[in-house]
Amino acid sequence: MRMSAIALRGVTKVYDGDTPAVDGVDLDVAEGEFVVLLGPTGCGKTTILRIVAGLEAATAGSVYLDDQPVDHLPVRQRRVAMVFQEFALYPHLSVAENIAFPLRTEPSPEDAVVNARVLEAARLVGVDDLLRRRPSQLSGGQRQRVAMARAIVRRPKAFLLDEPLSNVDAAVRAELRGEIVRLTKTLGVGTLYVTHDQTEAMTMADRIAVMRRGRIEQLGTPSEIYSDPKRLFVAAFVGTPRTSLLQAAVYRRPGTEAVLDLGQQAISLPWSDPRAAVLAAHHTARITVGLRPEALRIVDAGTADALHGEVVHVEHLGNEVIVLVDIGGVPTATGVSQLELPDTPGALTEAVAEEAPGHHGVDALRETLARLVPHPHATPPPATARTPYGFYPVYEPDSQQRPPALGGTVAVRVALPAPVPRLGDTITVAVEVDRVFLFDHAGERIRLDIPREI
Repeated sequence: MRMSAIALRGVTKVYDGDTPAVDGVDLDVAEGEFVVLLGPTGCGKTTILRIVAGLEAATAGSVYLDDQPVDHLPVRQRRVAMVFQEFALYPHLSVAENIAFPLRTEPSPEDAVVNARVLEAARLVGVDDLLRRRPSQLSGGQRQRVAMARAIVRRPKAFLLDEPLSNVDAAVRAELRGEIVRLTKTLGVGTLYVTHDQTEAMTMADRIAVMRRGRIEQLGTPSEIYSDPKRLFVAAFVGTPRTSLLQAAVYRRPGTEAVLDLGQQAISLPWSDPRAAVLAAHHTARITVGLRPEALRIVDAGTADALHGEVVHVEHLGNEVIVLVDIGGVPTATGVSQLELPDTPGALTEAVAEEAPGHHGVDALRETLARLVPHPHATPPPATARTPYGFYPVYEPDSQQRPPALGGTVAVRVALPAPVPRLGDTITVAVEVDRVFLFDHAGERIRLDIPREI
């Protein structure tokens, strides 16, 4: 069993007010393991990094490095290397001097040792031919490599990387992603990597911790996070294009079928399917149905037990096409999907609504910004019409999720050279029930798995 290079036990951080920025986080990063903290802005990712580094003190809980508590140790004694999204290189120093800087701050550094360590670190990140240059003479990717070399020159116990590629050109990011993973594996150190970029998380991580509001919603391998989300937020946040989230009501017809009523259409399971009884146990419940593009495929118009809709958008991605189909469903409200913005839309409206005397054009600016902020309908839309199943599902439309004209849409992936539907076409889409995600109103996964007999 590998030692934990980094361990967090009940780590909590509360700033002014009662809402914690980090809320009771437990996490282990083994030696040589690459763990990514993935989540939206304001979810507590960077705060965790700063607590591990010693730049901030936890309100509660403990941090361990190499299985030893370090809460009492200052930053320098923790022997961790932190790389920020800003390169933070000294412009008046050469590359070699920038890399050597952490060593020069130690008592009585020996020049021979410093030079050897600098050359070693520079070779590891591939900048050993740039040692005489100044930062202004480097590209963005080269600067980030120098920042990495400066971080590793002290031979840290752990790496902490805070969105290090956000200021690098997109063309260089793929190369640097591979180099960072290779470097950490070569050094054999535990790594915590913060990002909101799903591509970085899915391609770099051994495990991903998906965060929301200071808590870890799910921890697992990239494959587990994508294909088996345990919480609605994880399904909603992870995936490109985003998972289609529709409101549905469950209805059962004993001996006949179990139904997911989407309002205008339905997904049904015949009673002979063992999953029907599992779904029927949630009779009359209002749930969220998550549909990734892989769960759908375009079929012939006469196919039974399929969904029908109008093509409202076609996005060409080179080797494939994403087709957005309006099936007339009801999008899940943001409050239910939990994909809230860090600040509610009302905060901006209130800010620009305040008077600012003495400035020309403020009224026009205030009016323009107010129009940009989504506003709820003055009156709620009518409930869904009566369905073939004899009851009225009460849904909660969300005017902020999509333009009302699109209604409830699903995304379908079409691999080329297959025929691509055109805007306005009516198409039929079959649903692979095994790949459908169901969540209750609290955001917990509802599974249709049949228990295996032992």
